[in-house]
Amino acid sequence: MVLSQAQALVITLGVEGAVAALIAPRFSATRVRAAAAAIGGSLTTHPFVWWGVLALWPRFGSAATPFFEAAAVIVEAVGYRLIATRRWRDAAFLSIIANLASWGLGIALQRWG
Repeated sequence: MVLSQAQALVITLGVEGAVAALIAPRFSATRVRAAAAAIGGSLTTHPFVWWGVLALWPRFGSAATPFFEAAAVIVEAVGYRLIATRRWRDAAFLSIIANLASWGLGIALQRWG
């Protein structure tokens, strides 16, 4: 399944917002704040990840994706720290888990969609 950037963004916002809200209490964050951080972070990073991967795909193939996803995790962790939780460790884990869920779904949709 080939998605447009807009479709991928909507899926990303839904997945990352829902995952962040679900796991927020485990990381000393409220569900609403974690979802807001996830959505705000994804709105910020998604265009860079999308276009960055497309630009580097011809040369690096799927190896380009982890590089940009890692950058998104780092940037979005700052948002989680500012909005959702007081600890950097918790912010990092929230960002990692939400992004892995979104990335995993993206891979599944491409392979089996």
